[in-house]
Amino acid sequence: MLSRKTERRYARALFEWARDSQGLDAIASDLQQVSAALRGSRELAMFVGNYRLAIRQRQDVLQSLFKTTLNPLTYRILLFLEDKKRLGLLSGIYHEFKELYDRACGVWKATVISAQVMESGQMQALT
Repeated sequence: MLSRKTERRYARALFEWARDSQGLDAIASDLQQVSAALRGSRELAMFVGNYRLAIRQRQDVLQSLFKTTLNPLTYRILLFLEDKKRLGLLSGIYHEFKELYDRACGVWKATVISAQVMESGQMQALT
């Protein structure tokens, strides 16, 4: 429960900062990329929650993985989260950020329940 509130707080601050700095789309794309990397790599997922490594080692890993591939603002965000020992919350922060981003773009999620199997054309009409 506490981590969800923390994730929401960081996501809201990040969203406002990204919007104010005109980097909302770039940061949203970068966060999606980092989130996919976390889902795709067990080692990376374990790394973000393991603070037994020396700070310098952790920063070196982040630098080698992300410094040249991410927007500088996004990279600074990762370093900030690392400094605050909150990098392990990154996946949750991304999901909260994505909800804010989708709303800002006018995208709303809905669940459709149908009494009958829908045809592909009907499914396409909903998206």
